[in-house]
Amino acid sequence: MLKSKKINSLQLLFSTLPQSKVITIFIWTGLIPLAIILSYAILHSLMVLCAIVVSAVCAILFFRPEWGLYLLIGLVPFQLFPMAFFSSDYSWSIAQLLVKFLFVVTVFRIIQSRKFCFPHSSLNVWILLFTFVSISSTVNTSDLREHIKGTIPKVIDLFLLYFVVSYLVDTKKKLQIVVNIFLVVSFLVTSLGILQIFGKIEILERYLQSDMVSLFVGPGYAEIRTEMMLSGIEKDRFKDVVSLFVNHSDYGGFLLYSFPLALGLFVTEKKSKIKFFYGSLAFLFGMNILFSLARSAWLGLFAIAVFFAIVAFRHNVRFIVLLFCAIIGIISCVWFMEVSYHSFLPSSIQERFQSTVLQGERSNSFQIRLGWWLESIQLVFRTPLTVLFGTTILFKTHNLYIQTLLLFGSLGLFTLFCILLSALHKLYKSFRSSNDSYLQGISFGACAGLIGLIVHSLLWNDLYYVPSNDMLFAVFLGLATVLPTLSGHQEISNGNIRHYNQTSSINNINSYQFMNGIIISLALIIAMLANIAVIFFEFSPFDIFSYAALLVIILLVFIETGAKAKISTNRGA
Repeated sequence: MLKSKKINSLQLLFSTLPQSKVITIFIWTGLIPLAIILSYAILHSLMVLCAIVVSAVCAILFFRPEWGLYLLIGLVPFQLFPMAFFSSDYSWSIAQLLVKFLFVVTVFRIIQSRKFCFPHSSLNVWILLFTFVSISSTVNTSDLREHIKGTIPKVIDLFLLYFVVSYLVDTKKKLQIVVNIFLVVSFLVTSLGILQIFGKIEILERYLQSDMVSLFVGPGYAEIRTEMMLSGIEKDRFKDVVSLFVNHSDYGGFLLYSFPLALGLFVTEKKSKIKFFYGSLAFLFGMNILFSLARSAWLGLFAIAVFFAIVAFRHNVRFIVLLFCAIIGIISCVWFMEVSYHSFLPSSIQERFQSTVLQGERSNSFQIRLGWWLESIQLVFRTPLTVLFGTTILFKTHNLYIQTLLLFGSLGLFTLFCILLSALHKLYKSFRSSNDSYLQGISFGACAGLIGLIVHSLLWNDLYYVPSNDMLFAVFLGLATVLPTLSGHQEISNGNIRHYNQTSSINNINSYQFMNGIIISLALIIAMLANIAVIFFEFSPFDIFSYAALLVIILLVFIETGAKAKISTNRGA
C-alpha cells in the first residue's frame, strides 16, 4: 500500500501542471523563447521579428510535434546537396534545434499522459549502453574537453532523435507521411543531381573562381575546391567532380536508405499507379547509386541485391522475377557504361568507372585504406585501457567499425554490433509477421537499407561525420521500434498469444525493473560527475542540454530499461 501511495503522490504532482491551452502556449512556448530572444533585440532590431516567428513556431509544434518531425525529415537530404537553398551547416543547425525542442515536447507529453516510459524495445538497452560506453571512454582520452564537447554530444543527439521518432510515430498515417516526405524530397534532390551530372545546370561555373562560393553552396564546396586546385586538377575536371555532390560516398550512403524503401514499397504495393510511382523512384535512386561514383555504395547495393535473393528464395516467387529484372538492369547499365561512356557520360563518371573496373585502381585504394586500418588497430591495442575504452584520437579511418573501436574501444564496438543486429532482427520479424502490405514493404525496405549500410560502412564512416546519414540511421532505428507495434506483432507460445505493449505505466514496474534502471542510472551519473569540471568550462548551452536530456531519459523515462517488454497473455475461453 505504501508503494501505491507514493506512486499516486507522484502522479498527483504531475497532474498539477498547467492544463489550459492558453496558459500552456504562453508559458511553455511563448514567454520563454520570447524572453530569451528579446534580450538580444536591444542590439539587433531584426531579432524582434525572429522572436515572434520562433514563438509562433514553438507554439504550433508544441501541439503538433509531428509537424516538426516532418520538417526534420524534409531537411535531411539537403545536408548533402551543395546546390540546396540551405547549406549543409545551416540545415544541420536547424535540425539540431528541432531535435532538442521535439525531445522537450515529447518528455512533457509523457509527463502529462502519466506514462513514464518510451515505447519499449530491446534497442533501448543497447542504445543506453552505447551512450554509457561513449561517456566512459573519457577515462583514457588525450583531449577530454574536445571529446566531451564534440563526440559525445553528437552521439546523444543521434539517440535523442531515435527516442523522438519512436514516440511520435505512433500511427500508420504518421508513418506514411514521414516515408512519403522522405521519398519525395529525395526524389527532388536526386533529380537535380542527375541534371548536374549531365551538365544541364551551369550555375556553379560562374562561381567557380569566387571566394563567395561558400555562401551559396556551403563550406564543403570550398574545401573540395581548395584541395583540388592545390593538387593541380584542371578546371573542367574540377567542375565535373563538384557538380555532383559534396562527397560522393556520403551521397551514396544516403541513397542506400531511400533506394530500399522505394523498392520495398514497389514490391508490396498492389495498386498499379502507386506501384509505378514507387518503381520509378527505386529506378532513379538505383541509377544515382551507380552515378554516385562511390565504391562503398556499390558494395551496399550488391548486399541489398543478395538480401533480395535470399528473401526471394525463401518466401515468394514474385521476388525472384524482381531480382532477375534487377540483375538484368544492372548488367545492362554496366554494359552501357563500358560501351558508350566516351560519348555520353560526364568525364567524372568515365574516369571513376575506368579506374574501378578497367584499370584496377581499386586495389591501390584498398591498400591505402588497409594501411589506415592497421595503424588505427595498433593505436587501440597499445594498452588494456585503449582496448576497452579506445583512444579518442581524431583519425578518419574510412571504416565505421574501426572508427568506433578507435573512439570507444571494444565495448563501444560490441554495443554497436548489438544495436545493428537487434534492429535487423526486429525489422525482419516485423516483415514476416505483418499482414499489412504497406507496413510489410517499409519493414522489408528498412531492413535491406540497414544491411546495405552495414556493408557500406566497411569502406566508409557515416555515423560520426555525416549529419544527414546520422539522422537517417536514428530514424531507421526508430522505425525498428515502431513497426513491430504498428504491425500488431504477436508471438505464440504454448498456445497463448503474447502481445507486446507499446508503452507501460509506472504502476506496472516490478522491483527487478526498478533496480535495473536505478543501477544503470547511477552508473551514468557517476560518469557524468567525473567530467563535471569540464562541462562548465568553455561549454556551449546546446552541449549542456544534450547531457541534461540524457539524464532526463535515464531518470524519468528508462526506469524499466533492461527488462523485457510487458507481456499480456490472452487465454482462449
